[in-house]
Amino acid sequence: MCGRGRGGLTTQVGLLVALCGAPCVGEGALGSGRAATAQEPGVCDKAPFRSFAFYVLSRGKGVPPEASEALRKVQELAEADQEAGIAVTVKTTRIGLEGEKRLCFEYRDEGKARRLFDRAKALVEGVDLARVEVETCVEPDEDKKKDEQKKKGAEP
Repeated sequence: MCGRGRGGLTTQVGLLVALCGAPCVGEGALGSGRAATAQEPGVCDKAPFRSFAFYVLSRGKGVPPEASEALRKVQELAEADQEAGIAVTVKTTRIGLEGEKRLCFEYRDEGKARRLFDRAKALVEGVDLARVEVETCVEPDEDKKKDEQKKKGAEP
C-alpha cells in the first residue's frame, strides 16, 4: 500500500504515516519506535511485536464508508479482547479534518497482538484509504516531552 501513488493525500497525513513500509519496529514495541529496515539484519528478529496502528484516511471527501467499517470491526475485536481480560490499550488520534484517524493497538502479549494485526490486515485488503502499519503507540509529541524531561533532569 505504501509508496504506490495513492495521490491526493495531504502532506500532513503523509508525514504522520512516515513509517510507511517499515517491516518492524526497532528496540521493541515500547522502545524508541525507530523503524527498522531490511538493511539492519537481526533487528526484526529481536524486536517483540506488541503494537500496530490502523489508519483511515481521505482524499478531500471524508473517510470512505468501507474504511470506517473496517476500523469499526477492528475496534470491536480489540474491545472483545479487553472484555475477555486481555491487556490491550487503544489510543485514538485524530489526524485530519475529515474524519481521518490513527488507532494504535498495544498488547502486553505478543501472540495476541499478532492475532489482531493479522485480522486487521485481512480487513483492509482491497479497502481504499485504510491501512495497517507496524509501529509503536508513542505519539511524536510524547517523544518530545520525554526528551525535554531528560534534558531538564541532566541540567544542574
